[in-house]
Amino acid sequence: MMDNDEIRRKTRLREAQSLERAVSRILGSGDLLCFEDLASRIHFQPNLSRSILSTWEAENRVFSIIVDHEALYPLYAFSPEGELLQCMNDIILTLSPRKTGLGMALWFGSSNSYLAGKKPLELLLLDPALVSSAARAEVCSFLQG
Repeated sequence: MMDNDEIRRKTRLREAQSLERAVSRILGSGDLLCFEDLASRIHFQPNLSRSILSTWEAENRVFSIIVDHEALYPLYAFSPEGELLQCMNDIILTLSPRKTGLGMALWFGSSNSYLAGKKPLELLLLDPALVSSAARAEVCSFLQG
């Protein structure tokens, strides 16, 4: 029979392995791009620069994660026309007290029971208010649980 320390150690190991798989899935999804790839995929306006993207990040209008010393930005934060989605500000402000950029990327890219099993990133264009509500529910469940 295992003692409590052994049970806790095995639980932490399983959780770490699960997180590692989730991070690999998110990074391999193609949803997070470096500036150059993002600019070419959404056809940024010519005046958009890294400094504007950094300003938007400081204003909580977009987030990034750092991988191998390079900032990666979520493609799903932009419309097909290259416009930054207005709902991102509300969602980021809601999630940021509890989640890092990586935590937000995991949240956006994972199925969500509040969204009937859909990923938040799948509904950003279709129902941004519902995704904002799901973000608030996420924070409330964290505070309650």
